[in-house]
Amino acid sequence: DNDLISSQLNLKKKVNIIHDDIFKWEPTQNIKYDVIYFDIWEYINLDIYNEEMYPLKVKFKKYLKETNKSFISCWSEYEASHNTQLY
Repeated sequence: DNDLISSQLNLKKKVNIIHDDIFKWEPTQNIKYDVIYFDIWEYINLDIYNEEMYPLKVKFKKYLKETNKSFISCWSEYEASHNTQLY
């Protein structure tokens, strides 16, 4: 829920948290984001990286602004891509 997330972060009015099913949701045409961050997994492994994280990054990269400060990432992406367990 957006209130759960936003209450824990010092957000500015420019921040827009979208709470939806990422596998069904589509951004408004011609919109570009500074940051795209996926945080949906309860656990991670190499299969999650290959079947969900990487495809999501490919799909949504076109909605990322092209600046040196913009980025697209996933929660624990490095660990998932290297099949490393979280402790």
